[in-house]
Amino acid sequence: GTWYWNRYPGARVDTEATAYQFSDERIWKEWDWSEMFPGQEELQEYFRFVVDKLELGPEISYSTRVVAARFDTSHDQWVVESRNENTGETFLTRARFFLPMLGTGSKKLIPNIAGRDTFKVDIFHTAEWPKGYDMRGKSVGVMGT
Repeated sequence: GTWYWNRYPGARVDTEATAYQFSDERIWKEWDWSEMFPGQEELQEYFRFVVDKLELGPEISYSTRVVAARFDTSHDQWVVESRNENTGETFLTRARFFLPMLGTGSKKLIPNIAGRDTFKVDIFHTAEWPKGYDMRGKSVGVMGT
């Protein structure tokens, strides 16, 4: 979520990289961060490395939203209903653990600014930065932090 969508030029962590690192020995022994506060692209590389190393690919569902979750006490497990946002297909998954990743950092907040629609230049939200956008010769204004 967050580190996929927020890919504006210079996007990087504001916390030491080790805070993002898994403690699994298979991961930390084979991964070296290039710097203490890596950029968005290196984080993406790291997450791909983790998925490959732990063979998680088949277990990951993208474009999927959790619709409901309940704990089934008779089977001592979670029952999670999710829906693919592209196809509308729904899935039921049973699991011992349920870790809701809410993605609050990837939700866009577009301020309602009077006259914004009349501004005659390119406007991008950090979560919608177009890949390969050429900023040469342009001035940049930043709103928010």
